[in-house]
Amino acid sequence: MDWQFVKEALCAGRRFTQTQPGFSALTDTMMPSGASIEIFMQPDHEFLKLHDNGAAFDELARTGREIRSTVGLRRLVEASGCRLSENGPIFLDRLEPEKVSAGFAILADCSLRSAHYLIEHSTIMKRVALDTRVKEALLARFPEGRPNWTVQGAKRQHRFDFGVLLDGETVVVQTVTPDSSSISSAIVKGLDAREAPSGRVRPVLVYDADDHWSGENLAMLAYGGEPISADRAMQGRLGLAA
Repeated sequence: MDWQFVKEALCAGRRFTQTQPGFSALTDTMMPSGASIEIFMQPDHEFLKLHDNGAAFDELARTGREIRSTVGLRRLVEASGCRLSENGPIFLDRLEPEKVSAGFAILADCSLRSAHYLIEHSTIMKRVALDTRVKEALLARFPEGRPNWTVQGAKRQHRFDFGVLLDGETVVVQTVTPDSSSISSAIVKGLDAREAPSGRVRPVLVYDADDHWSGENLAMLAYGGEPISADRAMQGRLGLAA
């Protein structure tokens, strides 16, 4: 038996990936949806800081439900030796590097139990969906625009939530939620649309600041277009300098 090969295969399955300013890796713990929990590591002087990138709140978002208070969740998290940040991620800091394996297990378990708590104590969202709110507001401000605007990108055709011709360029708007699949889809769509053979296309990715976005996920949106908050977009401010 080639145990070195087995070791390398196990490590490859962790999807050890470089991030800024550290690394991330998958754990053996799975959310109710079947998504594997990914833990992010950052240097903290001679220690490590681990966080789940808001995985528990992402799981809640997949259900279309919301939580009104995080007081009970904070108690649950702190009882596990972890902490809950203001914008959603659960983290474990001042971890000695030689204890990283135990830290991964503790944080992944805490993230899973937090997701169960959030779902069990949540209620069905009553607010209007983000894409509907943004479409209606933009149509009122830009009557020459059109919802469900299609663009032929470099590789395929894409449909955006809204589009309008402004100052010689096509501005296409796509709403995004913190869910990883929504983020990936918006980035891929925006990247391809920017290479449209028909001319200048400027993708704008609209997010709701109340959706527990992490700083890393917001930064990722910039790869696919201009990230703009829903409040700014609904005021018609479709540019970073607006």
